[in-house]
Amino acid sequence: MPVQRKYQLFAILALVAAVPVILAATANEDGLSENSTRLTVTGQGFDSQPVTMIQIVAGVEEFAPRASDALRRNAGKLDEMRRSLKRLGVKDEDFFTSNMTLSPGSEYEGSEKIKGFTVRHNLMISFRDAKNAGAMIDRLVDAGATNIQGPMTSWEATPESAARARAAAIKDAMERADIYARTLNMRVKRVVSVTDSSGYRSHRAPAMMRFDAGTRIDPGQENVTVSVGVVFELSKS
Repeated sequence: MPVQRKYQLFAILALVAAVPVILAATANEDGLSENSTRLTVTGQGFDSQPVTMIQIVAGVEEFAPRASDALRRNAGKLDEMRRSLKRLGVKDEDFFTSNMTLSPGSEYEGSEKIKGFTVRHNLMISFRDAKNAGAMIDRLVDAGATNIQGPMTSWEATPESAARARAAAIKDAMERADIYARTLNMRVKRVVSVTDSSGYRSHRAPAMMRFDAGTRIDPGQENVTVSVGVVFELSKS
């Protein structure tokens, strides 16, 4: 037999001989007996909570023949908006400039066309007290907001809601494992491991805005979802 083929045969035999050792080591690490099997289940838990934050984008647009004048008028309206909302409890960190543009343009005054510059500034505002968001939007309009977009609701779960969703997810996983075990004529012997696999996902109910004598916002509820992966050991009854 050629030397090269002889070495190849030895290598194949050595690999085959090693396979049972690797499998046995894996089985021993799992701690499963011959009468046991491993089952992996994903459990899901849900909980509802009131919306904790609403975000609104308020836009201010100003035109002037000179760019500096347009910027100054725009800044004045934005400052008035901030002061008005701060009196209702909105903090500095709740304001965020989402977009600002300065572009040449023109407007008519009567029949005369005037060239100048238009400044558009969009300010995102977070209302942490959702029930007062309607009154705050009225303040924005009174202060000179010309375009309002939203509202958008937050998705962060509160610790209490997350805890309830986690408990429900574990219960769901255990109930599923019990169904598998009974169907296979086995029983759930123990929990091998638990993994909090996906964190939170919030399916938000659409918020509603209505402009009439007073602005009303119905933010709805947030549904918090938690997924957990649980590994069980099943054994024969």
